[in-house]
Amino acid sequence: MKKIFLSIILISLVTIATGQDDKWGPWEVLWVNDQLKIEVNFKIHENGCSQEGTVYKRSKFQYRVTGEAASMKASLHWKLDYIDCNGENRTRTQTLDQGLIQRSVSLNIKSMDYQFVCKSVTRKFYDVSPPPPPSELLKAKRIYHTGNYGGAIVSLNMAAEAAPKNSEVYLYYALCYMGKDDEKEAMRNFNKAIELNPKSKEAFKGRGKLKARLFDYQGSIMDFDKAVEIDSSYSDAYFNRGVAYFNLKDYETSIKDFTQVIEFNAKDFEAYYARGNAHSSAGKKSNACKDWSKSAELGFFDAYDVIKMKCN
Repeated sequence: MKKIFLSIILISLVTIATGQDDKWGPWEVLWVNDQLKIEVNFKIHENGCSQEGTVYKRSKFQYRVTGEAASMKASLHWKLDYIDCNGENRTRTQTLDQGLIQRSVSLNIKSMDYQFVCKSVTRKFYDVSPPPPPSELLKAKRIYHTGNYGGAIVSLNMAAEAAPKNSEVYLYYALCYMGKDDEKEAMRNFNKAIELNPKSKEAFKGRGKLKARLFDYQGSIMDFDKAVEIDSSYSDAYFNRGVAYFNLKDYETSIKDFTQVIEFNAKDFEAYYARGNAHSSAGKKSNACKDWSKSAELGFFDAYDVIKMKCN
């Protein structure tokens, strides 16, 4: 969860109680991304204490939520800590759990001691979370994993309408179209996902796999490079890049990538099997047979058929 903390101390000078309010301050940005912007501003009474005795003053603040996701459910929890003029700590909390354009809140500041006129107000804002994925996107992801790509696209259409700038929606569009063998639409949606989120390692990996399917191995390696640049421990990107280098007959570089995958997970039988193929193509029969044997030991029994043909 993204944490936002803002603390501002306001201290006013000794003044005579006039009952006049200060003007609203400028809007202060608490949270902003490409879908959501949360701002707040304040109006604090200049003189909240009076020598004549106990009086009550009203301090106000308001916040507004704007942007593409303003109408979606969000989580904004704020806590206002302040000290009244009697020297006592006060706290007020509230949760904004639905997008709102504006809301005003008032509180009483009790005036008791003229020696501490309007002592201080501390404002803390925290737990500002981006809006959760639209429910239709979650539904689409579940349907996608069942292999019903057409059904997933129906849910993605509704998710895109609710959140047109959510890169994950277009990532799953692309994956669905890949499943339907519509490479043109898949490429268009991978590009859109990357445009909306240039740090999406999944989108770069997916587009790399699509390019490899279209025999553009050099192009696919560029995308896998980008995925690894975003996340240097992204095992899937190393594996797929190793396959691309293998198809380019660059067996030594392919072996390095498969070795990296094995370093991440010593029980990855696919990586052992693939590295065995690369060793074999590079003329390293002994190393190849060891890798195929390890792959079979870890559960990929088809490797024994290769061992029977090539290692005896």
